[in-house]
Amino acid sequence: MHKHNIISSIFGVALAFLLTGLTVFAFTAPTTSPPAGNVPAPLNTGPQSQTKQGGLIINGELQTNNFCLGGVCRPNWNPL
Repeated sequence: MHKHNIISSIFGVALAFLLTGLTVFAFTAPTTSPPAGNVPAPLNTGPQSQTKQGGLIINGELQTNNFCLGGVCRPNWNPL
């Protein structure tokens, strides 16, 4: 019975090393730092125009120099 425990332990340790090695060698590091070619910049950064897919909820004041709605851009929108 003692020999069976030793063999099981050796097999378990070998399997752990194998799985750890596969995990380490399967990892591929990103080629560039974000957001250059990796992920898009967050919506709140950068001077360039940005598009967001999906809804946008703003819990606070929205400030802008030019507001575009349906292709019509104005510096201000008068209340109705």
